Amino acid sequence: MFLFSPCNHRHPNNTFPTTQPHLLLLLLLLLVLTITVTDTATTSRWRDDVTSIPGLAVGQSASSHWSRGWPGPGQGQAQGRGQGAGGRARGPTGVTAVLCPGGCGAAVAQVGGAPCTSQTDAVGGGSVGLTSVCGVALTGGSIRGIYGSSAGVTECVANESITRFPGKLVYDEFHLPQIPSAALLDLRYVQLRNPNASQHQGLLYSDYFKVGWEACTDALATHSKGSILQGSHGAGAGAVVGHYCTNFSNTMKGGIGSSAKEYDNGAFVGTVVAVNAYGAIRNQKGEFMAGCLKEGGGILDPVEQLEAELNQTESYGHLTVIGVVVTNVELPKVYLKKLAQAAVFGLSDAVIPTATSFDGDTIFALSTETFTGDSRPHLTLLEGAARESMALSVRRAVCCTASDPVLSVASAVSPELCKQVWETFEHPGNCDAYRDYLQGPQSLSELCQVECIHGSVETTNTAANCSPL
Repeated sequence: MFLFSPCNHRHPNNTFPTTQPHLLLLLLLLLVLTITVTDTATTSRWRDDVTSIPGLAVGQSASSHWSRGWPGPGQGQAQGRGQGAGGRARGPTGVTAVLCPGGCGAAVAQVGGAPCTSQTDAVGGGSVGLTSVCGVALTGGSIRGIYGSSAGVTECVANESITRFPGKLVYDEFHLPQIPSAALLDLRYVQLRNPNASQHQGLLYSDYFKVGWEACTDALATHSKGSILQGSHGAGAGAVVGHYCTNFSNTMKGGIGSSAKEYDNGAFVGTVVAVNAYGAIRNQKGEFMAGCLKEGGGILDPVEQLEAELNQTESYGHLTVIGVVVTNVELPKVYLKKLAQAAVFGLSDAVIPTATSFDGDTIFALSTETFTGDSRPHLTLLEGAARESMALSVRRAVCCTASDPVLSVASAVSPELCKQVWETFEHPGNCDAYRDYLQGPQSLSELCQVECIHGSVETTNTAANCSPL
């Protein structure tokens, strides 16, 4: 018997019946269900970064002493213990370690045509051999960075699994942790920060190994207690946006950004991303926030720039955005892959262009599998949160970077464009530029004095790069 007949049955007098008791009952039931769903609708709030997600530990390390060698224990730029993850040191290159002390499900969306990655095949959708990893390493330094940093993080995890987390970080008797990784190319910026260094001086495998180790130990030392300092830290220390500039000094500073959405049922979705983009960064209105600076002010449209260079040989390629989307909800690999792809859409919301043939845009997806709610949230809800979080994290990355004396004086995003992004923070101290804004403007000469004292800018280049306006 059909509640609604496929045909229009009429009474003999060719009129519809005036009363339909079963229809009234159905409408009443729908009304009750609507009220119930409205009353129990899932609510959410933004958290500062992915360290709010249970089962995740994040650490960062950056060094500005490449031309002088590693400073040694207790003197390096990789700090964070007692200050939260990702210590306050700024440097021209660095590492961000995203670790899972209890193991994580993993997948990846590798959408750029020129990636610099490791173990992405092992966590790709077509692989069934590797279902769990110990974390992900994001690094600067391109080839040297990825091999040195991933080895440093891996050895650190193997060591810590024996002494502090037995049976958790490593799943076989050989103590061989799986740490997929991705690198961005920040060497042009590193050279500017070390103008007297030769092309290869200081950028050694062993240096990145130590930075990776420090990022790992920072993550495990601050597990469940730290937060990510955003801006020129970790893998975003040497990141720059607006690589479509013909003059590199007109680019703007990129960085590391993070955010997480928490639902009232205990589900989390968050992202951390190192933004070293070829293109420009857009706000929610589609307005350019950061990119290649025009000579007369404002941001040059990357599409217009590409159209103007149609007959020129492609000179770009030193660019990429690498990141991780994390949830505490247990998901099969195919769903994690969809989560990573959703985060890519968030990347395209904030960066134009995205996933070109000449960049290495890569987004990993991790699940800490610590969700204890009664029912798993719908995948569509998680995908939407991943997209939102990635776009916000990209904007936070550029809005948390302070002015850089090596690049243009206007290398930091205008506070007017960043206020809406800053307001999403619970703790302003986690965002470099927001913290500086609240404390009052710092003159360029003061900034340069600090940078020069710490060796970030060669003293012989002080007159050129550290002169006050």
